[in-house]
Amino acid sequence: MNNKKLINSLPVAFAAGLFGLLLSSASLAHFVSIDGSVEIDNDAYWKTGDGKAVQSSSGCVRSSKYSEDNQIAACEGIEEEPEAPPVVEEPQAEPEPVEEVEEAPPQETTRTLNVAGNALFATNSAELTGDGEAALLDLVTQLRAMQEISSIQVEGHTDNRGSVEYNQGLSERRAKTVADYITTQIPGAPINSVIGIGEVNPIASNQTAEGRQANRRVEVTVTGVIVE
Repeated sequence: MNNKKLINSLPVAFAAGLFGLLLSSASLAHFVSIDGSVEIDNDAYWKTGDGKAVQSSSGCVRSSKYSEDNQIAACEGIEEEPEAPPVVEEPQAEPEPVEEVEEAPPQETTRTLNVAGNALFATNSAELTGDGEAALLDLVTQLRAMQEISSIQVEGHTDNRGSVEYNQGLSERRAKTVADYITTQIPGAPINSVIGIGEVNPIASNQTAEGRQANRRVEVTVTGVIVE
């Protein structure tokens, strides 16, 4: 009799189990779905055997170990801020080389200094007067103010009174007197020319006393660097 009851109860138990299985499947289908797009790398969410998130209609299914510290942005609908691109420092441009400007070397200048003959010598003489020495001392001061004198040329001139031969000789002697004075005051002065021109190169008319006085002169032509 017990076997009979057991046999009779089998269909009922089978039906009840089948109903429970169908009910569980329907509930799982309604509340739970599998989304393979989110990978779970911690214990904050339920996950499948291959590490994918188990999701419901409200998102990933959280486990009891969920906290804000271990939440996954993709599960919580939080947009992850993109990583800032690495800052690439632009190479600093090397400063342009400063072109050194060479100073132009000082240029040589030629200057002619005139000394009136009557301020230097007595009439028909190549001997210096007291006033003549003072005048030549001023000339020497001008020469010393120059730098790198490369040449000095001394020329004697006369007016046209007297013979040509006499005036030529007088102009030569006066030029030599001036050159000798410069050499005594500036040893080693580069005097490379001492000549007499005589009366042939006047700078004024010999018809007047003033013109003849201007023509009686000694010219000192200096080439060098002049300091103004």
